[in-house]
Amino acid sequence: MIRRCLKWGSAAALRRTGGHLLLGRLAGARPRVLVLGYHRVVPDFEAAARHTIPAMLVSVAMLERQLDWVARTHRFVTLDEAAAAQSPDAPRSACPLATVTFDDGYADVHEHAAPLLRRKGIPAAAFVATDLLGTGGKLAHDVLYALLRRALEGSRLPRETLRLVSQRMGFPSVAAARALLSGDPLATTRAALCTMPMAGVGRLVRALEEEFGPPDLGPAPPRPMTWEMVSRLHAQGFLIGSHTRSHPFLTVETPARVAEELRGSRDRLQRHLREAVRHFAYPDGRYDRSIAAAVAEAGYASGWGVCGHRDAAQPHLTMPRRLLWEKSCQDPSGRFSGNIMDCWIAGAFDLLAPCRMNHEDGSPVSIRATVT
Repeated sequence: MIRRCLKWGSAAALRRTGGHLLLGRLAGARPRVLVLGYHRVVPDFEAAARHTIPAMLVSVAMLERQLDWVARTHRFVTLDEAAAAQSPDAPRSACPLATVTFDDGYADVHEHAAPLLRRKGIPAAAFVATDLLGTGGKLAHDVLYALLRRALEGSRLPRETLRLVSQRMGFPSVAAARALLSGDPLATTRAALCTMPMAGVGRLVRALEEEFGPPDLGPAPPRPMTWEMVSRLHAQGFLIGSHTRSHPFLTVETPARVAEELRGSRDRLQRHLREAVRHFAYPDGRYDRSIAAAVAEAGYASGWGVCGHRDAAQPHLTMPRRLLWEKSCQDPSGRFSGNIMDCWIAGAFDLLAPCRMNHEDGSPVSIRATVT
């Protein structure tokens, strides 16, 4: 609450003096297009947040408030138009431009976000993990978070569980397992996903399920879209982009696995949509220069991150986005704050919370507090 009050007060002062624009300029070049990123869209944030990662959720009501606020000063365009406008050679638009994207391919984007966007005439894009579509399966971060939330409830993992995990995962000792699997469920989920390839994450999930049973994802668990939903969104004007096949963090996978994830997803989408798939979003925004080069090699025209970083040598493969969720722009009472939203739009908070990912060479990075 103290941090929320400080954020709200600072945003009000910055907005009143114009300091939010100055801080945004100091934090780095402001992108030509404001690209908003979301994940799940739910009717009731509090109910959904009891079972799944809160920072991936936005309620329908809050999404509408955020989009309405952006529409006061920006003109919404398609992702194709946004990518073209990001080119250094593109003429500056008289009115600032914005576009909307959704990652992972959750069914609630089709059920809750699409009707809102259609009513407002706002174009959008959905980046989907193709192996999950139509399966009813769950993304690894959702399952792992739910399992760890149960396992870590009230204390750290019991020694016997750590021993089992150590054996299954090939850790050299129980102490090594404890070093990774400690702390709160979200930080532990991130630690695992940022250091293990997808095969290792799968083994960890199976070990935890053996000890604690299946994950509790609540009465309305996250579901992937069906292929029919993807087709309907596409027919309604949604741009459909790739988010890999199975949503691995690409910087911890082998080059062969990276190529398979990139090409397999694009090929399957193109067969289904019967048109070229040009846009790709990096899972969790994790990429380095070799990953970006692999995206180009797989045939994509653009790659979209989750931060403000843009590589001058690969500008079309390192497009910036700004991720938002339910509490991104709330005042201390939990209501939407236009002052905070304006500071996010301007990049005023970027100096205090810069991107900690190393996009240059894929070396280890610090663990942040959200999973995307």
